[in-house]
Amino acid sequence: MRYPQIKFGNFTSDGNDKTIDLGFIPDYILVRNVTKAIQLELFKSELTTKGFKSTAASTYHTFLSSGGLELVDTLTISASDPVKVTKVQGFLIPTAVLDNNDVVHWMAIRES
Repeated sequence: MRYPQIKFGNFTSDGNDKTIDLGFIPDYILVRNVTKAIQLELFKSELTTKGFKSTAASTYHTFLSSGGLELVDTLTISASDPVKVTKVQGFLIPTAVLDNNDVVHWMAIRES
């Protein structure tokens, strides 16, 4: 039996890109900018390309994008002592749909 993972939340934008760390890569994302009356959706299964991968600055990225949203799977390893490993899995909302003080609601679902 499969159990889906569902997370939801909201925030007030500071006008910059916003990365939502879910701890998993979602199969479906719904983002509503309530202030601007904009709705964005991303269905992972509809994407035909995996975008790009980069190892610049000791960070590994895999991005999938659709309608301005990007899935994020990032692993960062610091070179300082002590060595710290940071993993971010979730999605990014770009500044193109965010102005300062916009109210944004989001939901992400992953089929387990």
